Amino acid sequence: MIKQPDLWTSWFAILALTLPLWVVVPPPAEAQVTRYWIGGNGNWATSSLWLGGIVPAAGDKAVLNSYGDVFYSSTNPSPTELKIIADGTGMTMNLYHSSGSLSISGENSLTVDAVNDGYASYILYNTGILSTAGSSVIGGVGSGEFYQVAGTKRVGVDLILGRDSGGYGYYQLEEGSLTVAGSSLIGQSGTGQFYQEGGTHTVGKDLILGRYANYASEESVGDYEKQRGHM
Repeated sequence: MIKQPDLWTSWFAILALTLPLWVVVPPPAEAQVTRYWIGGNGNWATSSLWLGGIVPAAGDKAVLNSYGDVFYSSTNPSPTELKIIADGTGMTMNLYHSSGSLSISGENSLTVDAVNDGYASYILYNTGILSTAGSSVIGGVGSGEFYQVAGTKRVGVDLILGRDSGGYGYYQLEEGSLTVAGSSLIGQSGTGQFYQEGGTHTVGKDLILGRYANYASEESVGDYEKQRGHM
């Protein structure tokens, strides 16, 4: 006996072969873009002062590495990294943050560093709010300074002053609040100085002065001077 084919099964098989094959392809991930300050004094939100004419947006890296005074009072652009770098004699790069919130989402969130006799600083004052999801490095291979005249600064991991051997970091807290979820490392492998004239410095883990001070091959120095305020 010859078995007759199942007409319904055959019909569905033919239909499956004739239908187009749809493949869902996820959209490509957006490339991380680095935005560079061209140079000179001006407001962060002025597009003509950024290379390419585009102000850093969410997910971008922002690099201030030429010269000048940058004034920040914007709505939050949420970059992944912010670097304030000065390279060379007479090169000065400063960020003045007077109001508005700036949240930096990357692991190495903030770096303030000057090399070859340059000068780099971050000045937080009035009602400015700075939040870094990762660490804040003030003075990496070179020197960096952070002045908190007022305002709020939150650090998601560690505050590091003088990260590398030969590096120097200085932090001055006059008013406002500084909250560090991890440790405040005053002199990690280099030299760190913290001067507290007022305000509140809250540390989630440890306050470490001269982390490698007793290592013969890598000597560090940490100094903390407290005049007023709370810790």
